[in-house]
Amino acid sequence: MSGNVGTRLPTNDRRREPGYYPETSGSAGIAAGWLAGIGMGWLDESYGDSVDRALIGVMALIESDGTVQGVSGGTPVMPSIQAYDDIPCYPTLYGQGLTLILLSLAIKDKREKQDAEDADSGLDPTYFR
Repeated sequence: MSGNVGTRLPTNDRRREPGYYPETSGSAGIAAGWLAGIGMGWLDESYGDSVDRALIGVMALIESDGTVQGVSGGTPVMPSIQAYDDIPCYPTLYGQGLTLILLSLAIKDKREKQDAEDADSGLDPTYFR
């Protein structure tokens, strides 16, 4: 499966509308799934660019005390777009959790790539731990 995700915006893309907010926990969860899928070989490396963009966006919404901002207060099936817009954003446990999953998978991925580079260069990857 190819990761040409986010290269085109649909004509009804809400990001162009005033007052639209990006939802952090959804982005973190989707990116974590892509990263896990890459790691398991279910998705190819082309999803990596989308994961990197999501990481940058999510990390920008983590405050110095670790609180993740931009999380919707929960979105059941709603009758209209306006009803979704009326749902407040505030820190939630699931927003924190999905962000932690993404960050931990990103750290694991980075460590595995570094270990592979070290092994290719003849260094023992456990030497500095």
